[in-house]
Amino acid sequence: GTADACVSALDQLALLGVARCDAASLTLSASADRARGRWFAGDRSGEWLAVRLPETRLLRGTAPPSVDFALPAEVTAGGGGGGCGAVRWRAERWVLAPATGLVNMQQGLVNVCYQNALVQALAMTAPLRTRLLSAPLPPREAEEARPLAALQQLLARLAASQQGRATTHALQPLVRALFQPGRQQDASEFRAFLADRLAQALPLVGEASALSDAFGGQLATLLRCASCGARSARLEAVTELSLPFPSRFTPVLDVRAIVAPRQLGAQPDAVPPAGYERLNHDLNKDRADAPYVYLCLRRRASAGVSELPVTDLLVLTAERGAVPPARDGFERVEVDLNCNRSPASTSGKQVFLLLARDPQGSPVTDIRVTYAEEPLPDGYRKVPTNLSEGSASPAVYLCYRRDMPVRDVRVRPVGVPGYGFLDTSLTVP
Repeated sequence: GTADACVSALDQLALLGVARCDAASLTLSASADRARGRWFAGDRSGEWLAVRLPETRLLRGTAPPSVDFALPAEVTAGGGGGGCGAVRWRAERWVLAPATGLVNMQQGLVNVCYQNALVQALAMTAPLRTRLLSAPLPPREAEEARPLAALQQLLARLAASQQGRATTHALQPLVRALFQPGRQQDASEFRAFLADRLAQALPLVGEASALSDAFGGQLATLLRCASCGARSARLEAVTELSLPFPSRFTPVLDVRAIVAPRQLGAQPDAVPPAGYERLNHDLNKDRADAPYVYLCLRRRASAGVSELPVTDLLVLTAERGAVPPARDGFERVEVDLNCNRSPASTSGKQVFLLLARDPQGSPVTDIRVTYAEEPLPDGYRKVPTNLSEGSASPAVYLCYRRDMPVRDVRVRPVGVPGYGFLDTSLTVP
Protein backbone atom coordinates (compact mmCIF):
# COMPACT_ATOMS: atom_id res chain seq x y z
CA GLY A 1 0.00 0.00 0.00
CA THR A 2 0.94 3.67 -0.03
CA ALA A 3 2.66 5.58 2.77
CA ASP A 4 -0.61 7.37 3.53
CA ALA A 5 -2.31 4.01 3.93
CA CYS A 6 0.43 2.89 6.32
CA VAL A 7 0.05 6.00 8.47
CA SER A 8 -3.72 5.63 8.57
CA ALA A 9 -3.48 1.99 9.57
CA LEU A 10 -0.84 2.68 12.23
CA ASP A 11 -3.32 4.83 14.11
CA GLN A 12 -5.36 1.67 14.70
CA LEU A 13 -2.51 -0.72 15.52
CA ALA A 14 -1.05 -1.76 18.85
CA LEU A 15 2.64 -1.71 17.95
CA LEU A 16 4.85 -4.23 19.68
CA GLY A 17 8.23 -2.52 19.48
CA VAL A 18 9.77 0.90 19.87
CA ALA A 19 7.45 3.88 19.58
CA ARG A 20 9.87 6.22 17.79
CA CYS A 21 12.83 5.47 15.59
CA ASP A 22 15.03 6.96 12.88
CA ALA A 23 13.47 4.92 10.08
CA ALA A 24 11.14 2.00 9.62
CA SER A 25 9.73 -0.24 6.95
CA LEU A 26 6.25 -1.59 7.38
CA THR A 27 4.18 -3.88 5.19
CA LEU A 28 0.46 -4.26 5.72
CA SER A 29 -1.63 -7.30 5.01
CA ALA A 30 -4.35 -7.12 2.38
CA SER A 31 -6.98 -6.49 5.05
CA ALA A 32 -4.81 -3.86 6.80
CA ASP A 33 -5.26 -5.58 10.18
CA ARG A 34 -1.76 -7.06 10.46
CA ALA A 35 1.65 -5.63 9.78
CA ARG A 36 5.29 -6.67 9.74
CA GLY A 37 8.40 -4.60 9.31
CA ARG A 38 11.70 -3.47 10.77
CA TRP A 39 12.75 -0.41 12.74
CA PHE A 40 16.14 1.32 12.79
CA ALA A 41 17.39 3.55 15.63
CA GLY A 42 21.06 4.52 15.46
CA ASP A 43 23.07 1.30 15.35
CA ARG A 44 20.14 -0.76 16.60
CA SER A 45 17.36 -2.42 14.66
CA GLY A 46 14.64 -4.91 15.28
CA GLU A 47 11.51 -6.53 13.94
CA TRP A 48 8.09 -4.95 14.20
CA LEU A 49 5.03 -7.13 14.57
CA ALA A 50 1.65 -5.47 14.83
CA VAL A 51 -1.92 -6.64 14.96
CA ARG A 52 -5.13 -4.66 15.10
CA LEU A 53 -7.10 -5.42 18.27
CA PRO A 54 -10.81 -5.32 17.40
CA GLU A 55 -11.82 -5.51 21.06
CA THR A 56 -10.21 -4.03 24.13
CA ARG A 57 -10.76 -7.34 25.96
CA LEU A 58 -7.73 -8.66 24.05
CA LEU A 59 -5.44 -6.33 25.98
CA ARG A 60 -3.57 -7.68 28.97
CA GLY A 61 -5.54 -7.40 32.15
CA THR A 62 -8.88 -7.82 30.36
CA ALA A 63 -8.51 -11.34 28.91
CA PRO A 64 -7.07 -14.74 29.89
CA PRO A 65 -3.26 -14.93 29.57
CA SER A 66 -3.39 -17.21 26.50
CA VAL A 67 -5.00 -15.79 23.35
CA ASP A 68 -4.81 -17.15 19.81
CA PHE A 69 -3.69 -14.66 17.18
CA ALA A 70 -2.79 -15.01 13.53
CA LEU A 71 0.74 -13.77 12.83
CA PRO A 72 1.12 -11.15 10.07
CA ALA A 73 0.98 -12.43 6.51
CA GLU A 74 4.18 -13.45 4.81
CA VAL A 75 4.38 -11.40 1.64
CA THR A 76 6.19 -13.23 -1.15
CA ALA A 77 7.80 -11.56 -4.10
CA GLY A 78 5.89 -11.31 -7.34
CA GLY A 79 2.43 -12.38 -8.47
CA GLY A 80 -0.93 -12.00 -6.78
CA GLY A 81 -3.35 -9.15 -6.83
CA GLY A 82 -4.54 -6.38 -4.61
CA GLY A 83 -1.20 -4.54 -4.77
CA CYS A 84 0.32 -6.56 -1.90
CA GLY A 85 1.72 -9.56 -3.77
CA ALA A 86 0.77 -13.20 -3.29
CA VAL A 87 -0.20 -13.77 0.33
CA ARG A 88 0.50 -17.04 2.16
CA TRP A 89 -1.02 -17.17 5.66
CA ARG A 90 0.81 -18.84 8.50
CA ALA A 91 -1.18 -19.41 11.71
CA GLU A 92 0.63 -19.84 15.01
CA ARG A 93 -0.26 -19.56 18.69
CA TRP A 94 0.81 -16.15 19.94
CA VAL A 95 0.77 -16.25 23.76
CA LEU A 96 0.94 -13.00 25.70
CA ALA A 97 3.62 -12.82 28.37
CA PRO A 98 2.08 -13.30 31.86
CA ALA A 99 2.93 -9.71 32.85
CA THR A 100 5.14 -6.77 31.99
CA GLY A 101 6.71 -4.85 34.85
CA LEU A 102 8.66 -1.61 35.04
CA VAL A 103 12.39 -1.53 35.70
CA ASN A 104 13.88 -0.03 38.88
CA MET A 105 17.50 0.03 40.13
CA GLN A 106 18.73 -1.07 36.67
CA GLN A 107 19.57 0.57 33.35
CA GLY A 108 20.22 3.92 35.03
CA LEU A 109 16.79 4.04 36.68
CA VAL A 110 17.38 4.52 40.41
CA ASN A 111 14.62 4.90 43.03
CA VAL A 112 11.84 5.31 40.46
CA CYS A 113 9.55 2.88 42.30
CA TYR A 114 7.15 5.74 43.10
CA GLN A 115 6.79 6.41 39.36
CA ASN A 116 6.42 2.72 38.54
CA ALA A 117 3.73 2.22 41.16
CA LEU A 118 1.62 5.08 39.80
CA VAL A 119 2.04 4.17 36.12
CA GLN A 120 1.09 0.55 36.80
CA ALA A 121 -1.93 1.68 38.81
CA LEU A 122 -3.03 3.87 35.89
CA ALA A 123 -2.48 0.93 33.52
CA MET A 124 -4.95 -1.13 35.55
CA THR A 125 -7.55 1.67 35.57
CA ALA A 126 -9.46 0.41 32.54
CA PRO A 127 -11.57 3.53 31.76
CA LEU A 128 -8.53 5.84 31.68
CA ARG A 129 -6.28 3.33 29.90
CA THR A 130 -8.85 2.81 27.16
CA ARG A 131 -9.28 6.55 26.62
CA LEU A 132 -5.54 7.22 26.44
CA LEU A 133 -4.77 4.30 24.12
CA SER A 134 -7.70 5.20 21.88
CA ALA A 135 -6.58 8.83 21.54
CA PRO A 136 -4.34 9.83 18.64
CA LEU A 137 -0.71 10.65 19.29
CA PRO A 138 -0.34 14.33 20.22
CA PRO A 139 1.60 16.69 17.91
CA ARG A 140 5.33 16.21 18.36
CA GLU A 141 6.01 19.93 18.26
CA ALA A 142 3.76 20.60 21.27
CA GLU A 143 6.00 20.68 24.36
CA GLU A 144 3.07 20.25 26.76
CA ALA A 145 2.09 17.03 24.97
CA ARG A 146 5.33 15.16 25.74
CA PRO A 147 4.13 13.63 29.06
CA LEU A 148 0.99 12.32 27.34
CA ALA A 149 3.01 10.75 24.51
CA ALA A 150 5.38 9.11 27.01
CA LEU A 151 2.48 7.75 29.06
CA GLN A 152 0.72 6.40 25.96
CA GLN A 153 3.89 4.53 25.03
CA LEU A 154 4.22 3.04 28.54
CA LEU A 155 0.57 1.99 28.71
CA ALA A 156 0.81 0.32 25.30
CA ARG A 157 3.88 -1.63 26.39
CA LEU A 158 2.27 -2.73 29.65
CA ALA A 159 -0.90 -3.77 27.82
CA ALA A 160 0.52 -5.72 24.89
CA SER A 161 4.30 -6.11 25.05
CA GLN A 162 5.74 -9.61 24.76
CA GLN A 163 8.69 -8.63 26.95
CA GLY A 164 8.61 -9.13 30.69
CA ARG A 165 9.76 -5.61 31.56
CA ALA A 166 9.67 -2.07 30.26
CA THR A 167 11.54 1.10 31.17
CA THR A 168 10.46 4.65 31.97
CA HIS A 169 13.42 6.40 30.33
CA ALA A 170 11.04 8.54 28.25
CA LEU A 171 9.53 9.99 31.44
CA GLN A 172 12.74 11.00 33.15
CA PRO A 173 13.59 14.19 31.19
CA LEU A 174 10.04 15.41 31.76
CA VAL A 175 10.08 15.06 35.56
CA ARG A 176 13.72 15.84 36.36
CA ALA A 177 13.10 19.49 37.26
CA LEU A 178 10.86 18.58 40.23
CA PHE A 179 11.87 14.99 41.00
CA GLN A 180 15.64 14.67 41.25
CA PRO A 181 17.06 11.40 39.91
CA GLY A 182 18.05 8.78 42.44
CA ARG A 183 16.06 10.22 45.35
CA GLN A 184 13.01 8.68 46.93
CA GLN A 185 9.91 10.77 46.31
CA ASP A 186 6.25 10.92 47.32
CA ALA A 187 3.99 9.01 44.93
CA SER A 188 1.05 11.33 45.68
CA GLU A 189 3.12 14.38 44.70
CA PHE A 190 4.12 12.64 41.48
CA ARG A 191 0.45 11.85 40.80
CA ALA A 192 -0.47 15.53 41.23
CA PHE A 193 2.37 16.54 38.89
CA LEU A 194 1.38 14.02 36.22
CA ALA A 195 -2.32 14.92 36.48
CA ASP A 196 -1.46 18.60 35.99
CA ARG A 197 0.62 17.84 32.88
CA LEU A 198 -2.03 15.54 31.43
CA ALA A 199 -4.72 18.18 32.00
CA GLN A 200 -2.72 20.48 29.70
CA ALA A 201 -2.12 17.83 27.03
CA LEU A 202 -5.42 15.93 26.84
CA PRO A 203 -7.38 18.76 25.14
CA LEU A 204 -4.88 18.54 22.24
CA VAL A 205 -6.15 15.04 21.41
CA GLY A 206 -9.83 15.65 22.16
CA GLU A 207 -9.83 13.95 25.58
CA ALA A 208 -10.12 16.94 27.91
CA SER A 209 -12.46 15.08 30.28
CA ALA A 210 -10.53 11.79 30.49
CA LEU A 211 -9.15 12.44 33.98
CA SER A 212 -12.37 13.77 35.49
CA ASP A 213 -14.40 10.94 33.95
CA ALA A 214 -12.04 8.31 35.39
CA PHE A 215 -11.33 9.82 38.80
CA GLY A 216 -13.90 12.56 39.26
CA GLY A 217 -16.65 12.61 41.82
CA GLN A 218 -18.80 14.88 43.91
CA LEU A 219 -18.21 15.81 47.52
CA ALA A 220 -21.45 16.48 49.37
CA THR A 221 -21.58 18.74 52.42
CA LEU A 222 -24.79 18.09 54.33
CA LEU A 223 -26.05 20.40 57.09
CA ARG A 224 -29.04 20.00 59.37
CA CYS A 225 -30.31 22.55 61.86
CA ALA A 226 -30.61 21.00 65.32
CA SER A 227 -33.48 23.39 66.19
CA CYS A 228 -35.82 23.39 63.21
CA GLY A 229 -34.58 20.34 61.29
CA ALA A 230 -33.96 22.29 58.06
CA ARG A 231 -31.45 20.62 55.75
CA SER A 232 -29.09 21.91 53.08
CA ALA A 233 -26.70 20.19 50.70
CA ARG A 234 -23.77 21.58 48.74
CA LEU A 235 -22.09 19.55 45.96
CA GLU A 236 -18.51 20.14 44.86
CA ALA A 237 -16.70 18.46 41.96
CA VAL A 238 -13.45 16.82 43.11
CA THR A 239 -10.81 14.50 41.67
CA GLU A 240 -9.14 13.64 44.98
CA LEU A 241 -10.06 13.32 48.66
CA SER A 242 -7.87 14.18 51.62
CA LEU A 243 -8.21 11.57 54.34
CA PRO A 244 -6.64 11.83 57.79
CA PHE A 245 -4.12 9.18 58.73
CA PRO A 246 -5.37 6.94 61.53
CA SER A 247 -3.80 7.72 64.89
CA ARG A 248 -3.20 4.07 65.66
CA PHE A 249 0.43 3.44 66.64
CA THR A 250 1.00 7.23 66.97
CA PRO A 251 1.97 7.97 70.60
CA VAL A 252 0.39 10.82 72.54
CA LEU A 253 3.21 13.17 73.55
CA ASP A 254 1.25 15.64 75.68
CA VAL A 255 -2.23 16.42 77.01
CA ARG A 256 -3.63 19.83 77.88
CA ALA A 257 -7.03 21.09 78.99
CA ILE A 258 -8.71 24.28 77.77
CA VAL A 259 -11.64 26.16 79.32
CA ALA A 260 -14.13 28.33 77.40
CA PRO A 261 -17.08 30.32 78.78
CA ARG A 262 -20.52 28.86 78.22
CA GLN A 263 -22.94 31.29 76.56
CA LEU A 264 -26.53 30.37 75.84
CA GLY A 265 -27.11 29.78 72.13
CA ALA A 266 -23.46 30.31 71.15
CA GLN A 267 -20.81 27.83 70.04
CA PRO A 268 -17.85 27.41 72.40
CA ASP A 269 -14.79 29.50 71.59
CA ALA A 270 -12.41 26.67 72.49
CA VAL A 271 -9.37 26.87 70.22
CA PRO A 272 -6.71 24.21 70.91
CA PRO A 273 -3.08 25.28 71.38
CA ALA A 274 -0.85 25.20 68.29
CA GLY A 275 0.05 21.62 67.37
CA TYR A 276 -2.74 20.08 69.47
CA GLU A 277 -5.96 18.36 68.39
CA ARG A 278 -9.10 18.89 70.47
CA LEU A 279 -11.24 16.01 71.68
CA ASN A 280 -14.77 17.15 70.90
CA HIS A 281 -16.28 15.98 74.18
CA ASP A 282 -17.23 18.61 76.75
CA LEU A 283 -16.22 17.34 80.20
CA ASN A 284 -18.91 19.60 81.71
CA LYS A 285 -21.64 18.34 79.42
CA ASP A 286 -25.21 19.34 80.42
CA ARG A 287 -23.97 21.70 83.14
CA ALA A 288 -25.40 25.17 82.57
CA ASP A 289 -23.53 26.47 85.62
CA ALA A 290 -20.08 25.44 84.35
CA PRO A 291 -17.81 26.45 81.45
CA TYR A 292 -16.81 24.20 78.58
CA VAL A 293 -13.78 22.02 79.33
CA TYR A 294 -11.98 20.10 76.58
CA LEU A 295 -8.88 17.92 76.46
CA CYS A 296 -6.32 18.48 73.69
CA LEU A 297 -3.72 15.96 72.49
CA ARG A 298 -0.38 16.51 70.81
CA ARG A 299 1.19 13.74 68.75
CA ARG A 300 3.89 15.58 66.81
CA ALA A 301 7.21 16.28 68.51
CA SER A 302 8.56 19.82 68.62
CA ALA A 303 11.37 20.51 66.15
CA GLY A 304 14.73 19.34 67.46
CA VAL A 305 13.26 18.13 70.77
CA SER A 306 13.24 14.52 71.95
CA GLU A 307 10.16 13.83 74.08
CA LEU A 308 9.00 10.82 76.03
CA PRO A 309 5.41 9.85 75.20
CA VAL A 310 2.63 9.58 77.76
CA THR A 311 2.54 6.02 79.15
CA ASP A 312 -0.18 6.19 81.82
CA LEU A 313 -3.12 8.32 82.98
CA LEU A 314 -4.27 8.92 86.54
CA VAL A 315 -7.22 11.02 87.79
CA LEU A 316 -7.11 12.34 91.38
CA THR A 317 -9.65 14.43 93.27
CA ALA A 318 -9.46 16.97 96.12
CA GLU A 319 -11.96 19.02 98.08
CA ARG A 320 -12.64 22.58 96.99
CA GLY A 321 -10.00 24.89 98.38
CA ALA A 322 -7.53 22.07 99.08
CA VAL A 323 -4.07 21.84 97.53
CA PRO A 324 -4.24 20.14 94.11
CA PRO A 325 -3.20 16.49 94.38
CA ALA A 326 0.18 15.16 93.21
CA ARG A 327 1.81 11.75 92.76
CA ASP A 328 5.47 10.76 92.37
CA GLY A 329 6.36 9.92 88.78
CA PHE A 330 3.39 11.88 87.40
CA GLU A 331 2.99 15.43 86.09
CA ARG A 332 -0.28 17.28 86.61
CA VAL A 333 -2.37 19.01 83.94
CA GLU A 334 -2.96 22.36 85.67
CA VAL A 335 -6.69 22.70 84.95
CA ASP A 336 -9.52 21.54 87.20
CA LEU A 337 -11.54 19.26 84.91
CA ASN A 338 -14.60 19.71 87.18
CA CYS A 339 -14.40 23.50 87.38
CA ASN A 340 -17.50 25.64 88.02
CA ARG A 341 -18.59 28.96 86.56
CA SER A 342 -17.52 30.81 89.69
CA PRO A 343 -14.15 30.09 91.38
CA ALA A 344 -15.88 30.65 94.74
CA SER A 345 -18.38 27.84 94.11
CA THR A 346 -18.09 24.83 96.42
CA SER A 347 -20.11 22.45 94.21
CA GLY A 348 -18.32 19.19 93.48
CA LYS A 349 -14.69 18.26 93.95
CA GLN A 350 -11.53 19.35 92.19
CA VAL A 351 -10.52 16.81 89.54
CA PHE A 352 -7.06 16.73 87.98
CA LEU A 353 -5.48 14.60 85.28
CA LEU A 354 -1.93 13.33 85.86
CA LEU A 355 0.41 11.96 83.18
CA ALA A 356 3.25 9.45 83.50
CA ARG A 357 6.19 9.17 81.07
CA ASP A 358 7.93 5.90 81.87
CA PRO A 359 10.89 5.27 79.48
CA GLN A 360 10.20 1.54 79.75
CA GLY A 361 6.41 1.84 79.44
CA SER A 362 4.14 1.32 76.43
CA PRO A 363 2.98 4.66 74.95
CA VAL A 364 -0.65 5.75 75.09
CA THR A 365 -1.89 6.04 71.51
CA ASP A 366 -5.42 7.36 71.98
CA ILE A 367 -7.69 8.93 74.63
CA ARG A 368 -11.48 9.05 74.58
CA VAL A 369 -14.26 10.44 76.76
CA THR A 370 -17.31 8.36 77.72
CA TYR A 371 -20.47 9.52 79.48
CA ALA A 372 -22.50 7.72 82.16
CA GLU A 373 -23.16 4.12 81.17
CA GLU A 374 -21.68 4.22 77.67
CA PRO A 375 -19.87 0.96 76.87
CA LEU A 376 -16.08 0.92 76.97
CA PRO A 377 -14.64 1.03 73.42
CA ASP A 378 -12.95 -2.18 72.34
CA GLY A 379 -9.27 -2.27 73.28
CA TYR A 380 -9.45 0.68 75.72
CA ARG A 381 -8.78 0.89 79.47
CA LYS A 382 -11.04 2.96 81.70
CA VAL A 383 -9.77 5.40 84.32
CA PRO A 384 -12.27 4.60 87.11
CA THR A 385 -12.51 8.11 88.64
CA ASN A 386 -15.60 10.16 87.70
CA LEU A 387 -14.54 13.55 86.25
CA SER A 388 -17.74 15.17 87.55
CA GLU A 389 -17.15 13.86 91.08
CA GLY A 390 -19.45 15.49 93.65
CA SER A 391 -21.74 17.22 91.14
CA ALA A 392 -25.28 16.31 90.06
CA SER A 393 -24.35 15.97 86.38
CA PRO A 394 -23.95 12.57 84.65
CA ALA A 395 -20.69 10.69 85.19
CA VAL A 396 -17.80 11.37 82.81
CA TYR A 397 -14.84 9.01 82.39
CA LEU A 398 -11.58 8.90 80.48
CA CYS A 399 -10.42 5.79 78.67
CA TYR A 400 -7.22 5.17 76.76
CA ARG A 401 -5.44 2.54 74.73
CA ARG A 402 -1.89 1.38 74.32
CA ASP A 403 -1.73 0.10 70.77
CA MET A 404 1.88 -0.38 69.79
CA PRO A 405 2.67 -3.36 67.54
CA VAL A 406 4.23 -6.52 68.96
CA ARG A 407 7.95 -6.37 68.17
CA ASP A 408 9.11 -9.67 69.60
CA VAL A 409 7.72 -12.90 71.08
CA ARG A 410 9.70 -15.29 73.26
CA VAL A 411 8.74 -18.65 74.73
CA ARG A 412 10.10 -19.03 78.24
CA PRO A 413 8.95 -20.93 81.34
CA VAL A 414 9.06 -17.68 83.34
CA GLY A 415 8.62 -13.98 82.63
CA VAL A 416 11.31 -11.90 80.89
CA PRO A 417 12.00 -8.24 81.89
CA GLY A 418 10.46 -5.85 79.42
CA TYR A 419 8.03 -8.46 78.06
CA GLY A 420 4.37 -9.01 78.82
CA PHE A 421 3.76 -12.50 80.24
CA LEU A 422 0.86 -14.56 78.84
CA ASP A 423 -0.02 -16.90 81.69
CA THR A 424 -1.37 -19.66 79.44
CA SER A 425 0.24 -23.07 79.01
CA LEU A 426 1.30 -23.94 75.49
CA THR A 427 1.41 -27.63 76.37
CA VAL A 428 -1.36 -29.60 74.67
CA PRO A 429 -2.66 -32.38 76.96
